[in-house]
Amino acid sequence: MNTLARSGPRIDPSDPSAAAVAGFSLIELMVCTVIIATIASIAAPMLQSAEIATRERAVISTLRHIASAQRQVRVAAVIDSDTDGLGEYGFLQELAGTRMFRVDTDADGVADATGTQTFSPPPLSSSFGEVDATGCLERGGYLYRVYLPAADFDWTQEPGPGAVAVGVGARAAASCWACYAWPVNYGQTGFRAFFVNQSGRVLVCSNQDTGYDGLVHDPDKRAVLLPGGAGKMNSPVAIDIAGEDGNVWRVIE
Repeated sequence: MNTLARSGPRIDPSDPSAAAVAGFSLIELMVCTVIIATIASIAAPMLQSAEIATRERAVISTLRHIASAQRQVRVAAVIDSDTDGLGEYGFLQELAGTRMFRVDTDADGVADATGTQTFSPPPLSSSFGEVDATGCLERGGYLYRVYLPAADFDWTQEPGPGAVAVGVGARAAASCWACYAWPVNYGQTGFRAFFVNQSGRVLVCSNQDTGYDGLVHDPDKRAVLLPGGAGKMNSPVAIDIAGEDGNVWRVIE
């Protein structure tokens, strides 16, 4: 018994339309590849810019969250190293409950030891207390560094885990604190740099000229201050004009 196999139309190799019937030609495939590569080269920077914008919005939210926690701690007088009843601001580890509060054991108005009390529950989640050996917190592609004042309002950087938080002036820490945030990898995880202090106002600069970039190039503690001043934590901040670092710092509304 004979059976007939079903088959498609036969293609005559001499027919100019044979390539079209058989499939894409090599030239057509090359053109498609070029088009796809062009679209990808245009889309990739746009996607990266959108990702960086999202990260920078998260930084602003984080700084406002830290400022809110500082206000709560100050008003509640939970941190009071010299036990005078006047509340003081804290380091990130203290606010996150990962470090015991600092204390002033010799009653000279300056913290010199780590005490035995901590928050329960803390105003910040424990992840905020995961600072590195330099006292910096890495979060969402940005580094955060908190400062508290010495007795003369000089800048005291947050210590790393295990290090004793010494040198913070009790009275001074009742009036001011500060925090910088800048990209872990400039151009990849972020562009702009940010600052907040006891005023609660978040400041931003383009960071184009300085290019603060991880711990390789971190902002100086006086970066945001008006040039020519005392350079202390209670010195005026540059707003809408160039600060000590040459960046113009603006308030984010």
